[in-house]
Amino acid sequence: MHTNPDLLALLALGEDVGAEEDLVHISECPACRDELAALTAAASTGRRTNDRDVLLSPRPEVWQRISQELHLQTPGPLAEAGPPATIPSSSAPPAAGDPSPTQRRTRLAAFALAAVLTLAVGIGLGANLDRILPGQKVVSSVQLNALPHWSGSSGRATVEQDRDGNRFLVVQVSSPEPATGPREVWLTNSRADPMFAMGFLDNGSGRFLIPPAVDLAQFQLVDISQEPANDHDAGHSGNSMLRGKLPV
Repeated sequence: MHTNPDLLALLALGEDVGAEEDLVHISECPACRDELAALTAAASTGRRTNDRDVLLSPRPEVWQRISQELHLQTPGPLAEAGPPATIPSSSAPPAAGDPSPTQRRTRLAAFALAAVLTLAVGIGLGANLDRILPGQKVVSSVQLNALPHWSGSSGRATVEQDRDGNRFLVVQVSSPEPATGPREVWLTNSRADPMFAMGFLDNGSGRFLIPPAVDLAQFQLVDISQEPANDHDAGHSGNSMLRGKLPV
């Protein structure tokens, strides 16, 4: 059972909402984690623009794809779009805990469309991506130390923050031991309960959005686990490779 899309949208906007079990589910569910990241990126884009940004008109096929996804009437170019089309009642928010994949995609597309239309009517979307995308600043960093049976392995975990307050965990690891399955990144406390699954490393590196409600003063430990091949268990394998405590 996936997280209510309304809750994901509120978290993306920086609201302090959701019970602990909701945050644990998001941390362990790739689909919910990816949707939260997409919503957060859309919200951040809206906050980052200013009156110096230049309005861009998307290609007609962009609006055609949005219209098809939301089952809207015939779309026009941005300059002729006018007020946002009404989403039919069949696209109403699903009941809590019962979203189908189609409904979830529709909600995500609607959120993105609303963000684009808000920018178009207001100040527009900048053409210079370097000016729109925020610079990152390092909040904290820690060397990851090898646990027993993983001698020679090393790594570093860094927390970066953009100017909108979004936090990212950036991890780099290396090991002389070949990977026997996916290697997963976790945030946890000194009791290792609960453990927040951040995602899997790709060739020893990864960059993961930290949910807004995760307090790094509580969950300071970064843990890298070796998961078994063809792993279908969302929990920690119990085989930790590296660990370090963030100085926050």
